[in-house]
Order: sequence, then C-alpha cells, then structure tokens
Amino acid sequence: FFQAEDGIRDLVRSRGLGDVYKRQNLYNRDLDLDLDLQLDLPRGQSPQIALDGRFRNIRSGRIPDYLPRDVLGPETLAWLDRALPDSGGFVPGGEVRLHGDLGRFPHYDDGSGLFEVRFAFRDLKLDYAKGWRPAEQLHGELAFLNNGFSGRIDGGSIRGVPLREGWIAVPDFDLPRLDVRLALEGKVESMLGVLRDSPLIKDRTTFDTARMTGPATLSLRVDLGLDRRDTRPDQGAGWIDLHGTRLAALDHELERIEGRLHFVNDRLDARDIRARYLGREARLSVDSEPRGEALAYRIGLDTRTEASTWLASRSPWSARLPGEFPVHAELLIDVKGPRGRAVGLALQSSLEGLAIDLPAPFGKAADEARPTEARLTWLDGRLEDLHLAQPDLLDARLALEDARVQSGHVVLGGGRSGPLPGKDHCSSRGACTASTSPNGSPCSTPRRARRRPCPAGSTCAPTWAA
Repeated sequence: FFQAEDGIRDLVRSRGLGDVYKRQNLYNRDLDLDLDLQLDLPRGQSPQIALDGRFRNIRSGRIPDYLPRDVLGPETLAWLDRALPDSGGFVPGGEVRLHGDLGRFPHYDDGSGLFEVRFAFRDLKLDYAKGWRPAEQLHGELAFLNNGFSGRIDGGSIRGVPLREGWIAVPDFDLPRLDVRLALEGKVESMLGVLRDSPLIKDRTTFDTARMTGPATLSLRVDLGLDRRDTRPDQGAGWIDLHGTRLAALDHELERIEGRLHFVNDRLDARDIRARYLGREARLSVDSEPRGEALAYRIGLDTRTEASTWLASRSPWSARLPGEFPVHAELLIDVKGPRGRAVGLALQSSLEGLAIDLPAPFGKAADEARPTEARLTWLDGRLEDLHLAQPDLLDARLALEDARVQSGHVVLGGGRSGPLPGKDHCSSRGACTASTSPNGSPCSTPRRARRRPCPAGSTCAPTWAA
C-alpha cells in the first residue's frame, strides 16, 4: 500500500487540494489489487472518498494485516490473529468499497457512507473460540461492513462432523462480541464429542454411564465477549435433533429415539421425545437440577410393559403375572460426591392391568390398582441399594454387592423399613394378614435373621423380598 500512498501524494503535490482521481494496480506476495480512487480534499473540512477495488489470490492468514487496525481495536485484532494465522485457506477474489466522509470512518450505519470488504474463501481453518475445536475445510463468504463483520459458511467440518451451514459475526467493533451459529449433521456420538470437549461442559464424566449412537443434527449458537469491558456472560446454546438414535445406559437400551434435546451451556431439557423401550412405545423427558455450582440430570420415561418382559425365560412366575400395565421411570444422574457418582432409578406403577395370581393379601385382579414403587441406586456403576414399597403391604430395603444381597430390612402389613442392619444380616417385622406367605408356607410371627441374608427356604419376608 506504500505504492498507493506514493501515487496519491504525487497527485496532491501536482494539483493541490481539490479532486484527486487515481486508477492503480497494487500487488505484493499476499494479494493483487486493482483500485479506483477519488478523493475530494476541501480546505478545512474532512476528506471525502470514493474507493472501489477488486483483489485476487489472497492468503487468508494474512488478512488481519490489511485491515484498519486502529479501528478494529486490540480485542478484535487479538481474536483475528488467533482465529486465522494457521488457517491455510485461500481467497480467490473479492471486492472493497469505501465511500463517504473519512472523518467518520467506519461508522456509516446511518447511511452517510459505506465501508465494505467482501470476499469468498475456501479450505479455511477457523479457530473461532478458545477451548472449542476449530472448524476446518470451510468455504463461504466473509464481509467487513462498516464497524463490524459477518460471514456465511456454506460447508466444512468440526471434529470430523460435517458442517452443513453456519454464520459468524462481530456486529460492533467498539464493543466486540463474537456470534457463531453452526448447523452440523452426522453421527450423534461425534456431535456430543464436540460439546463435551467444549467449555460448555464442566464435568465431562457426567454421562460416562450412557452411550448414544445413530444419526442426528446439531444446531449450535456460541455468544462470546471479546472485550474486558463486556460483563455479559459467555453462552453456548442450541439443540440436538435425534433421528432414530439409540441410547444404552445401565444395561438398558432405548431405540428409535426421535425428538429434540435443547441445551443452554450444560443445562439440558427436553419434552415428548419418542422412543422404543423393550419393544414398546415410550415417551422421554429431560430436566436439569442445580446442585450448588453443578447440575444433576433427571431423565423421565413413560411406557407400558408386562411382567414376563422382566422375568427369566420360561419363568413359572409368568403364568401368575399376566397383563400389561403402565410404568413411569426416572433416572437421576447426580453430581460426583466424595464416594463417587450416584445414579438413581425410580420405578412407579399403579399395576392396573396386571393380574397377580397369589394368595391374599398379595394377589389382585387386573383392574385393581396397587401403587408400587422401586428405587435402585448405583455408585460409580455398582448397584448398591434396592428399595421396594407397596403401601400397607410391604416395604423392603436391601443392600447389594455384586448383584447379591448383603443385608436387608423388610416390613410387612404397613410402616416403613428402617436403617439397614450390618453386613450379612437381615431383619423383618410385621406379619402377613392371611394364613400363608407368598411361597405357600405358613406365616410365622415376626422373626429376626442373624445369618447370610435371605437363605433359601426361609419363610415370609426375607426370602420372598430377596
């Protein structure tokens, strides 16, 4: 640009103040520029300019060096210097226009002038935000317009995930704030990797107990401050659209998942996600619950099921438990505590539709409601606790280790189970209201077992509950 400066200085010296017109070709190792320039230099007033140019063959990493650095400010320049130096991209051509009062440059949003640099790009790598995986192999168009810039992205990838389209902008260089909007399409596990590796996720082990696979689309908006004076919090938000994906967690699988999962930073929510669970239609919901500075996640599921689905193949109990009944399940993924991460599963059902062919008081007709709740707790992937409750009939709490009962407390006929006894002990209280227990033997008076919990052949609660 020293070539242009020397040419304009020569014109001003030869003609004095007034109209100056210059057509010039400028070039160096970074670009080739054809320039039409007209200046009006009135005495005592700000110069008026009309500049139109066309440039070719630019290395994208050198773009920041040709921008008005005094106008952009240090924060925007620092972002450009970080985002573009290793871009490796290519700009085949573009246009530059500057019309208006140079004294007001580049603040022409009132229509009094125009500053615009617009160019296409391809094979660009953009390190758009600290802590985020860079976008690669980008192609599209960028435009610096007056006191800001914006860009359209027509394709590329992030972490191997195809980038269908996107948009990036710093609307105001005076208080620069980066606005990035991206739409990705591909494998949901790769998209979750993009989010998990980002600053959005504070605890990247939260969902280690679950694995999701299959097709999905991700719509992401990242809003980041570039100026220390900007006190607004940074934010990443968007949604994942699931298109027949699969979720596996705690030895259970959900298939053909369809719906939208919304997120703001690491806060998740969803309603009426459709899925198949154990061969039946199911509805899912997702909520986030604050735990101090961290978040726990609650996943709800509503479906219908049969007892035979949960029993071993050819189990004799299948004939005694016919019928279909509703189930509501809630999976709570809690924050990590001193002993590890607790995951709780609560199952609730009225059992309406299920017939129970057992002696009273345990048996019931299919149209009879019997509210039932089971709660299971895992700690770092190990099942540790089971609580089963049927009001006025049974309340049992069992401690488990390696899927074996270690201790338990069972209450029959009403009341709630108390604290668990020590390891290798179980206790029971209460009595059956009928003459026989579930295994057909006479009911004894309340007894207390002081041996390995629920040994085979014992009567009433300990054996049956286990």
